[in-house]
Amino acid sequence: MPVARELAIDFRNSEDAQQTGNLYLTTYDKNDRIKRAVGALVVCWLLGGILVFPIIPILHIFLAAILLITGPVLFAIRIKQEDIKHRAQGTCPTCKKNITLELDNSDPLPQWTHCPECHLSVQLVALAQQEV
Repeated sequence: MPVARELAIDFRNSEDAQQTGNLYLTTYDKNDRIKRAVGALVVCWLLGGILVFPIIPILHIFLAAILLITGPVLFAIRIKQEDIKHRAQGTCPTCKKNITLELDNSDPLPQWTHCPECHLSVQLVALAQQEV
């Protein structure tokens, strides 16, 4: 069963000022990762299999092949993905405003991003150097 978690992180700027914040993520156990991976594979292959029949010739040529190849790729990505980072909330160390940052799952912590308020760089660092 997916577990929603909250981790304490630091928001740091280039002058080493820091503020604490929270990272919101969902953690998947092995069974959940397998279900998500198989689901993605089935959907891609089902759509690719339907598009094998030339309903619209242009779509048939490209989409069937793309979906049949994308299925195993998504399977491999989802089977390895233990956590999904949703957002980070905290105070910008430069402008001192509360900010919410949408995060990219492919980037591990620590990662650099930009404050949506002052547009300056902010580094997100997990406390106790835990890898997320």
